[in-house]
Amino acid sequence: RGVGYILRQPITLPPMMLQPAELIALRLGVRLVAEGADANLAAAARSLAGKIATVAPAPRDAGAGEDLFAPAAAAPQRASPHLPLLRKAIRQSERLTIAVLDAAGQLTQRDIRPLALALTGQTWVLAAWCETKAEFATFGLDRLLDIVPRGESFPREAGKRLTDYRKWQALGLGLAEELDI
Repeated sequence: RGVGYILRQPITLPPMMLQPAELIALRLGVRLVAEGADANLAAAARSLAGKIATVAPAPRDAGAGEDLFAPAAAAPQRASPHLPLLRKAIRQSERLTIAVLDAAGQLTQRDIRPLALALTGQTWVLAAWCETKAEFATFGLDRLLDIVPRGESFPREAGKRLTDYRKWQALGLGLAEELDI
């Protein structure tokens, strides 16, 4: 009483026309995610692939062109347990404390504001504002040992946002130089 019922419907998309190259790109992107290290996203991608297959025309040449850009091997599985927690923290702007091995193999702890995840080659990397060092940092997930959510959100402050990270990155720091670990 007073609240009523809430009926949630699945997300539906209006019909759309795709060019052949767009359909190949869509199938390839879904396949790359389905083969990735994040089990939750991989399952969602497999489900999505099935839905696409039921409504999209079959490729004219079975598999033609789709294998040209496939990675040689799956991303390291060491990153996989961390991906769902990191995605959630990025979406919710949640501060984290991470335990990571530095370049010398020494364990270090950092308090961070996670900003984005990227797959570079076969390595997952996390872009973040490092509160410990008061600077942007990029952490390879293959060196990430532990993540502890701090239970507090961070504000989107000028100079510490993803757009600021991208500007910082564009100033000439290559990824190899930028990797903090």
